[in-house]
Amino acid sequence: MAAICDPELLPTVVAEALGLKESGSTSLLATMAAYLKSQPALLLFDNCEHIVDACAVLVDTLLSSCPDLCVITTSREPLHIDGERQYRVPPLDVPDPRDLGDVDAIGASAAVQLFLARARSVQPSFDLTSSNADSIARICVRLEGIPLALELAAARTHVLGIDQILARLDDTFHLLTGTSRVAPTRHQTLRAALEWSDDLLTERERTVFRRLAVFAGDFRLDGVEEVCSDTTIDRASVLDIVSGLADKSLVVAESGEQAAWYRLLEPVRQYALELLDQRGEAKAIRARHAAFYLDLVERAETRLRGPDQMRWLDRLERERPNLRAALGWARQTEPDLELRLAVALAPLWEIYGQLREGVRQLRDALERTERIAESRLHMRALGQLGRLALYIDRSTVELDTEADSFIRESLRIARKLGDDRAIASALIDLGRFYRLQSDDARAISYLEAAMTSFRALDDEPEALRVQLHLGLAIYHLNETADSRAQAERMFQDSLERLRAIGDLRFAGLAQVLLGQTAQGRGDLGQAIRRIAEGISTHLHLNEQGLIVLDLVVLSEVLLDAGQTRQAVHFAGANQALLDRLGSSVDRTPFANIAAVRKQLDRLRRESWFDAAWAEGYAWNPDDVAQAACALSETLDDAGQSASPDLTAPASLTAREIEVARFLADGYTDREIADALFISPSTVSTHVHHILQKLDLRSRVQVADRLIRDETIDPE
Repeated sequence: MAAICDPELLPTVVAEALGLKESGSTSLLATMAAYLKSQPALLLFDNCEHIVDACAVLVDTLLSSCPDLCVITTSREPLHIDGERQYRVPPLDVPDPRDLGDVDAIGASAAVQLFLARARSVQPSFDLTSSNADSIARICVRLEGIPLALELAAARTHVLGIDQILARLDDTFHLLTGTSRVAPTRHQTLRAALEWSDDLLTERERTVFRRLAVFAGDFRLDGVEEVCSDTTIDRASVLDIVSGLADKSLVVAESGEQAAWYRLLEPVRQYALELLDQRGEAKAIRARHAAFYLDLVERAETRLRGPDQMRWLDRLERERPNLRAALGWARQTEPDLELRLAVALAPLWEIYGQLREGVRQLRDALERTERIAESRLHMRALGQLGRLALYIDRSTVELDTEADSFIRESLRIARKLGDDRAIASALIDLGRFYRLQSDDARAISYLEAAMTSFRALDDEPEALRVQLHLGLAIYHLNETADSRAQAERMFQDSLERLRAIGDLRFAGLAQVLLGQTAQGRGDLGQAIRRIAEGISTHLHLNEQGLIVLDLVVLSEVLLDAGQTRQAVHFAGANQALLDRLGSSVDRTPFANIAAVRKQLDRLRRESWFDAAWAEGYAWNPDDVAQAACALSETLDDAGQSASPDLTAPASLTAREIEVARFLADGYTDREIADALFISPSTVSTHVHHILQKLDLRSRVQVADRLIRDETIDPE
């Protein structure tokens, strides 16, 4: 159909393809119907989009009179006739951008195979190698598997190196210019192909299409309605216009459980963005885009603490490219808007574990808005900056001079402005700060004041979060049986109430803390089950910041239980997550990271260590969840699995063996605690279990028992 300019010629062209001619007074349509009615037949109509109405009428007429006729049409939009079944031809599959290390896996991608085939047509010796596979994969990902774009890029391999092609893809339309003298004009360049599609749009469709270019990645209808509507495009008509663009294959539509999602393929978006710039609309439309996403994240703040948090987390995760795009535009044009966006995004940076990005963005935004110092926005920015800075790996001195100072300055301004909620938030963060410094008495003082403030504000979700931190400080203050029992009651109470209000994020944290209290009283089986449940919750929510902490705690308990291989698996998985996030965690109030790392370093000499670490490092989130679930199901009450990693006398765990060896050498509880990076009370608990399991009455008898037992080397 590509060569047909006049829709009236359509019956003639089809009749010619069938070898039919007009006969007397009988129309061509009637002649075709009579011919096709007599036999089974399949007709293929290619490139119908520019005469889609005429094709629809012709096909519908033929199908209604020819029972054994089947028709396949290719078009940028459906015919919309009865009996039509649509199959949207997707782009070619591309390599996984998160895993580009396997040349064979890259070569199995359909997009890569097409790229290689077209590259060889202009350069026969071209091949996929370990040195170029990564760049070829990135080209295919960047072009989103669009066949025409891939063919045009591959055609440049005779004059450009692969890395040069990749570097120039930001200027897609200049690079992807075809060289064929026989291909249709619209196929010779990517721009021409898109111009061909753009020419088929109505003016209202063309307006919305170019405005959609400001969206990065996936977006939803409410965003389009807010950003693309104006006096010429009313909100009520946006859905029909977007549906029309999806029918014409300029917009990719995907149905979801709560709402449909849309996106433009990247080369298509670049073309639409050029049109937007040419019309002089870019500044106004980008401003609407930034305003919409600022409103979205500000509305999300309270909704992330209740029963809707899963739905909001899912949406914000998928909208992250748009959030970054809005922040980037605001940075260049409106510093005040930039700071508002950065403050609103801070909780998400904490959730995603992207602390460095958050600190950098907030710090830069604050420097550009010095004129609004002492304002409520400035106060909130300082508080969020201090909160994110708490856990970034750096020296204690730097923490004292940065995170603490940011939080205290935020508190000073909050008191000056009389903002009770901001005061309470600053008190929480100061409590967390002193917990990191192991100054639990001061931590408790600040946290109790924060809890009183939030209860006065009738803010139950925040009060319960404070209760978790307060329980943790109480647990570590004296490390007595009474303080630990009090902390456990606080964690259990928080868990039940957090579940009741639908706050799964912090309910998962309560589970992890209950696991630690179970570990402290020697119930390693329950400890692992509790922590595994917390990990499953946070994986379900994609709460990456807390998952990192969960995995450290689980590794610590598994090492304590003698499950060393499992501990190494989860430690490897945790390192993989940290590498993906581009961060590290050296400080947390929830686990003794230094102790875990020291024990892992001791295990590196074991012959099985590297393989176990690599296995865990290769786990994806589903693998972690399944491993945690399987681990909790196979443990007995003592925390031992059916196949323990170490052979030990009288079922001593690996940690208990370590403690026993120190006892045999005459170490005190404090000396053992310092050597193993654990608390003296935890050592006392282990000593108690050792004496019970070995049926001994005193610590001095431990050395004799170890020497007599053939299953363990006291050295």
